[in-house]
Order: sequence, then C-alpha cells, then structure tokens
Amino acid sequence: MNQGYSGKNSILIFSGTTEGRMLSDILSGAHISHGVCVVSEYGVSMGYDENFARVHAGALDEEGMVRLIKGERGETAFDKTAECADMLFDIIVDATHPYAKEAGKNIKAAAKEAGAVYLRLSRSLKGVTEGIRIFDDVRSCAEALSLTKGNILLTTGSKDLAVFCEEEGLRERLYVRVIPRMESLEICEKCGISSSHIIAMHGPFSVSMNEEIIRQYDITVVVSKQSGREGGFFEKADAAHNCGAAFFVIGAPEDEGEDMAGVCKKLEEITGVKLSSKRPVKLIFFGAGMADEISLTGASQRCLIEADVCVGSERLISSLALPGNCRSVATVNTERIIDEIKNAYESSLGSCSICLAFSGDVSFYSAYRRVRKAVDEAIAGGDFEADITVLPGISSMSYLAAKADADCNDVQLISMHGRRVPDIRERILGCERTFVLLSGLDDMRDLCHELEGEKVSIIVGYELGTEREQILSIDPPESGKLPGEGLYCCFVLSSDGR
Repeated sequence: MNQGYSGKNSILIFSGTTEGRMLSDILSGAHISHGVCVVSEYGVSMGYDENFARVHAGALDEEGMVRLIKGERGETAFDKTAECADMLFDIIVDATHPYAKEAGKNIKAAAKEAGAVYLRLSRSLKGVTEGIRIFDDVRSCAEALSLTKGNILLTTGSKDLAVFCEEEGLRERLYVRVIPRMESLEICEKCGISSSHIIAMHGPFSVSMNEEIIRQYDITVVVSKQSGREGGFFEKADAAHNCGAAFFVIGAPEDEGEDMAGVCKKLEEITGVKLSSKRPVKLIFFGAGMADEISLTGASQRCLIEADVCVGSERLISSLALPGNCRSVATVNTERIIDEIKNAYESSLGSCSICLAFSGDVSFYSAYRRVRKAVDEAIAGGDFEADITVLPGISSMSYLAAKADADCNDVQLISMHGRRVPDIRERILGCERTFVLLSGLDDMRDLCHELEGEKVSIIVGYELGTEREQILSIDPPESGKLPGEGLYCCFVLSSDGR
C-alpha cells in the first residue's frame, strides 16, 4: 500500500453498490489509504485501487464487524496483510445496498460499539418510470403476482426467492434471473425452480437484451426491486413497457443517508483532506451504426448503459435507447460538445461517463476526427482530463452490402454528403465498384443524371435502419422510382462489378 494520507482518521467502507466502489476511487485519488469490506469475491471483481484500498471478501456478523473496526486479530479482514492487521478504523461508511437491512443494522451497531463515526452513503433512486405497480415488500408483491396470469420474470435475486415460491402455482410460472454463482443456483434448486426456468447471467442488461428475454419466455409480468440506474432498473422498466408486460416494483426502503457529495463533504471536514471531484471523465467515442439497437454493437450498448451523458445528432439521440438517468444532448456543434465535457469534469463527483455518438462507424465519413481533434486540444490545454475509448460501429457501406449481398472488395469510396464532387462521373466509370454516400433525394437524382447512358446499375439504400428502410436496384434513367426525401447511399456497379 502506497504512502499517502497518514492522519489519525482511518476509513472503512462497507461496500455493496457501485457507489461504494466510486467512493473508494475518490479516496484513492486523494491518496487516502482505506479498507473496503465486500460480501463476496464478485464484489472484489468490481475493481479497487490496490495502492490505497485493502479489500476483505466475506460476510461478517456484528461481532466480526466490531473486531474488524477495532483492528483486532482473528478471523476478520486484513489479517494476512501486516500493514492492515492492526489498523483501527474510526470512520465507517455504510455503502451497502438499500435492501440489505440486516447488514446496515449490524454496521451501524458495530460502529457505535467501536466508538467510530458512522456515515451512510445512500443510493440515488431518482427518475422512477411511470405506469408501474409499487409494493412495500416482497410478500405483498408475491400475493399480487398470484392473481396474475402468464409467465413472470423475477429479477430480484435469490435472497427472497423462497417467498415467491411458497405457492406452487406461482412458482411454476417464475423465470428467475440470478447471478451465475453456485450459492444462487443452490437456492433456486432448494426453492424448487426447474433448471429450464433459471436464467443465470451477469449484467448489465440493455433494453434490447431485456426485451429478448421477455419475448423468448413469453413474459407477462416483470418483477424488479427499485434498484436505481446501477441495478438496471430503467432498462427493465423500458423493456417491459415496450413488450406490453406489466412491471411490478418492490419499492426501495427508506434510506436516511446522504448522497456522494454529502458523504465526501463530511469526510473532508473530518480528515482535512480535499476529495477532488475532478476525476478524469470517461469519453467513449462510438459508432452508432444505423441508429437502431440491432446494428449497435454489444460494446457500445454496455457503455450506453453506464453513461451519465450521451451526445449526438438529434436523429441519433432520438433513436438510441438511453438509461433513465442518462442526460441526452442533441448537438453536432464541436464547441458545445467541448463545453459539455468541461462542465461534466468540473461538476461531477467521481468519474463521469460521456458517450459521443456518431452515425455508422467513427472512421467512415463521420465527424469523429473533427471532434477528436478538439478534445485532444482541450486536454492538452488543461481544460479537462479524460480516459478515452473509441468503439467501431457498422458503417452504412457494410450494412448495405450485407442487405444487398454486394461485394466490398476493391470498392471505391466517394462522399457527396454535404459537398460537390465535380468529377464523380469519371471516377465512377474508372472503377468496377463504387460506394457513394449522399445527403438526400436531390443528390441521388443528380447522381442518376450524371450516369445516364452508361452501362451501370445502382443498388440504393434508403433510410437504412429505420422503419422506412428500402433496398432497391435501379438503372440511371429510373430515378423516378426513388422513394422520396430522406438519407441515401448506394453502390454503383459496372456490368460485371457485382
């Protein structure tokens, strides 16, 4: 563990949510050594900075927590690490899940017994979707489910599964989604859930993935805890709505703690160390394909699930399925994009994730290079810090080629999108296969006019990825067959160019 803050106050985080890991990241960024306690190895896998964070995996009762806080030796955390074996923690932060009532109760009692300061880091549950049924507890939800018909997707985990399985008729209709851990599978088996009704998968789950599960298992009711963005709540709510399924929610228990800003302010007051909110923003440049979920890559979907802000053209923003707590910014103006990144860097506590969406693929006639240059200049000028990821997308050429079974080998690329190409006729006639990116109907008609009288055929892609999509083959004189105003691209083929 690196040498950092060496004041008298030592911090221990009981972590069970993404917020717990985020707080650990903030402490590590301030070079404050601290302890983190998680229930399982799965919690460890969320990632902590080993230079400043010592992590213990394993459930503790109140007595074990007291011994851990007091730094007493025994079967508690950190015994294998000499530096931490006798560490006395005098500040306890409870960042466990709002439903972990027993753990929260024990943590608070243990902190009191050990004479430590107790802080509760609560999870934000803003933005609850309309059109749902909310229940106070698991049992009342189970009773309501017994009055429904059809299959049920249970996404509340394995802890309270037994309550839903008490009635045989209800149990047989359950499809249970759990983390693929032996403990969870054993609980499912003990409760009488057949293997064909167990969906053992790691999240995060996008709207489209939830929709696929709902349709595959003919689900009529989706059950969730009100777990906030980090728990995939909004993706489940949107998927249920899109598929016409009911959405039953077990309302979050009262959580009297403070948000991240409040907890960090108190830690600053106690330790005297500034906890900087200026963590590098996560910038994800990604190709959005045809702006539909089918052509959006899995990597891009995962980044969108975790996004705090998504920036793109109005067409892209309106087409993407964004998380409920993700703020959308519809703009292609480079200066505004830079301003949005600056504001996020200055105002966010912890790392902020910003997705920058570009039509098709970032490398294929997109605004990526222009925006990336401006971002690099802003970083070099000290306007903000950023961790940058670039994700490819499906280009309009690849999409149209697959739809039309066209050959892309040795294809010539020409863009008429927003610009004139005076020698386009000569360039096309000098190549067997040419892909042309166009702006609208006028461009498409102009291209047909330029090629009249030549022995070429045109494969036209119209409004790709939308409900209005059309793929059609025409000869140059047949521009009258074009569907109408909209976005166009095409392959122009010589007689043997297919």
